[in-house]
Amino acid sequence: MFSVGDRLKKARIYRGKGVKDLAAHLGISERAYRNYENGERDIGTKRLKQVSDYLNVSANYILGLTDDLGLSEHIDEAEVEKEIAESIAKEQEMELVAESSDERRKIRMKELQEEENSNIEYIIKLFENLTLIQQSIIIDYAELFIEENYRNTLKKRAQFKRMQNEQKMSRKMNNEGSDESDN
Repeated sequence: MFSVGDRLKKARIYRGKGVKDLAAHLGISERAYRNYENGERDIGTKRLKQVSDYLNVSANYILGLTDDLGLSEHIDEAEVEKEIAESIAKEQEMELVAESSDERRKIRMKELQEEENSNIEYIIKLFENLTLIQQSIIIDYAELFIEENYRNTLKKRAQFKRMQNEQKMSRKMNNEGSDESDN
């Protein structure tokens, strides 16, 4: 016996629609629609009607009251089941690839964080072994470096603002020029 979510997925796949298509049609996020298919959320009557109309299948089929999709054309049930099973397998494979990609990214981020922490600990140990005069010199250079970067950032911001203002003025002049040529 298939659940409502399974039947939603079967009908969607049979009609050649993606999760993105249905979510857009319903005006909801892809995640919200997946919650219906995964059985994490019950589909209301309004959404059920929208989905059955969009996919041109019987609402009774989606609810599990009948195994008839409610289609007027003749279909080979075995062929449909085979196509649906293949499509579901492909979707699940794509989800696994996405999940493993996310996992790899999380593992790499953790490795980088650990590496950064290790580097910071190493720098602190080196710094502790320096004399007070050496520490003072390093701190002075660090302050100069930070101050210089701050000045450069302020300069870049000023240049960017100037450029934005010049673009606005240019657009304004172009608009005024086109208005005068229209008259």
